[in-house]
Amino acid sequence: MNKEKIKEGWLKHTGIHDVMFKNLLLGEYGYEILCEIFNQICPGYELKPSEIISLSTELTDYVELKSVRLDILFSFRNIKVNIESQRTKPKYDFPYRIDLYTTKLQNMQNNRGENYEEKRPVIVISICGFDALNNGKWMTIIKPKDVEDLNGYCYDWRCNIYIQLPYIEKCDKIWVKEFFEMMSSHYPDEYKGRDKMLDKTINEIKRLNVNKENLDEIARYEDAYESYHADMKISYKEGKAEGIVEGAKTATLSTAKKMKELGSDFTFIQNVTGLTIEEIEKL
Repeated sequence: MNKEKIKEGWLKHTGIHDVMFKNLLLGEYGYEILCEIFNQICPGYELKPSEIISLSTELTDYVELKSVRLDILFSFRNIKVNIESQRTKPKYDFPYRIDLYTTKLQNMQNNRGENYEEKRPVIVISICGFDALNNGKWMTIIKPKDVEDLNGYCYDWRCNIYIQLPYIEKCDKIWVKEFFEMMSSHYPDEYKGRDKMLDKTINEIKRLNVNKENLDEIARYEDAYESYHADMKISYKEGKAEGIVEGAKTATLSTAKKMKELGSDFTFIQNVTGLTIEEIEKL
């Protein structure tokens, strides 16, 4: 992927790209943008930038004793929030992956807690460039509020929120709607002058577009996807003799091996190819 091509119009090629989205929220105006998104998606909290205790892209799995790569992880008022951005529908079950992240976050909260009486809510927001739930809604909130024990206690300590961009025109939250439309637009400057925070976001995107490290990261991501799909096409053609499924598997393993040799993060390789961490480690 040509870096100048990305620099000229990354939105055209990547849509709401998870690499750009992550770097946007970790940038100069990250806390402010994060609060605007969170407060419109989760009304009632009125989160302020000064309340964000931590902002990172990793959590520690205390069961497997290793770090897990996330897009954006932050905490406030004893609440852990994970925002995941996924532009294309993965081969695996995406809601299952999100449920796994939610469980890991809850486990981390429990292991770090000093007592079991303290409430430690977890919120996972998934921003999907596809219909992840096949329900045609721009936002779906899933909470186990209907599950009650014999004493009538509701388990409301976890919340999964899905934002499905194909249906963002149905969104009734004006700022969020314009933010995601702008992120998916070929010409974000068209949104200038509508809102001060949108203007800051557009300026931050432009700064990221000339940041060499960010361009390198996007280029690696795009090259990995292009290489993967190219290998898949070759294998499908060659696979007639050995079987389509076997040919596709060979292409996937070949791509993963190349990425591993280039030093790519294992979770990144897993997201691109759909292989398990164990399969990647064996390559």
